[in-house]
Amino acid sequence: MHSSIRFYIFILISCFIAGVGLSYWASSLKINSSTNNQLANNSKRIIVGDFIVSDSDIDTEYRLLLYKQIQEKNPLDINLYEVNNIPSVREDILLSLIERKALYTYIIRQKFYTSQISQLQKKCADNWNTNYASLDLSSADKPQMKTKVCELNLISMFLKQHIYKSIVIDEEKIQKYFIEHQQDFKSPKQVQIRHLLVAKESLAKRLRFQINTKNFIKFVRKYSIAPDAKQDGLLPPYSKGQMPSLFNAAFTMKKGTTSPLISSAYGFHFFLLENIYEEKKLLLEDVREKIFEILLNKEKKLSYKNWLDEALERAKVKIL
Repeated sequence: MHSSIRFYIFILISCFIAGVGLSYWASSLKINSSTNNQLANNSKRIIVGDFIVSDSDIDTEYRLLLYKQIQEKNPLDINLYEVNNIPSVREDILLSLIERKALYTYIIRQKFYTSQISQLQKKCADNWNTNYASLDLSSADKPQMKTKVCELNLISMFLKQHIYKSIVIDEEKIQKYFIEHQQDFKSPKQVQIRHLLVAKESLAKRLRFQINTKNFIKFVRKYSIAPDAKQDGLLPPYSKGQMPSLFNAAFTMKKGTTSPLISSAYGFHFFLLENIYEEKKLLLEDVREKIFEILLNKEKKLSYKNWLDEALERAKVKIL
């Protein structure tokens, strides 16, 4: 987003959030005579393209968000959004609103929209009936939710069919990225162990004087209570950080040796180090798909940013 646009929107948001109670999200109302009459007594409104965002719209979508949190049974988030006047939350709300309405305004002013309006409306209705119509929302909130769903669907469709359509990630770009970021494409050092876990400390203390590389599997089969006992205690190779911290002890061991007794909340453990796989550089073929996804996401973010900048300039966002 151009710095001047960002600064202008920041000023708008700072003015708009002052003294307004907590809400989340928003729908907006198309500008017409009935809307103007309805908003006549509302002192805080933002125009974004063809739409007005008001306090009451924000309150409606706050209820929708709270409903979602209740449905997902997330009490921590519910408590957060029940608290009033969180400036950072209100800023996120308004940024999201301005962004969505600017993009939506951009789309509905396009020729493709007016030529396909009946088809697009049908897709929206089908999506609503399939995924959202059964939601237990109030009669006042349901239309706002439907508006939001349809707008987001249209934005998503426009991104795929128009904004992202011209993105090309060719072999030259992939190779260039690989050369410039070779230090990032390494397979970390890994170890592979056999694992023996017992519940009783008395048994563990007895085993530590008997266990060795030759009888380790036998003791696993006889005593281990770990799920990996079915594979004679053999675990897949892992690097540091992929397993609970107690398994990092294997990185200090020599291949073909057993560990001392290690205790944890799960019981008492022994390890046999089977293999060590040293760090190695990956080939282009090993990371081609990963690089493609990195470059594609990067291009998508840039394309989206450029589209948003243009949409905000055209929308002429202003506060009333």
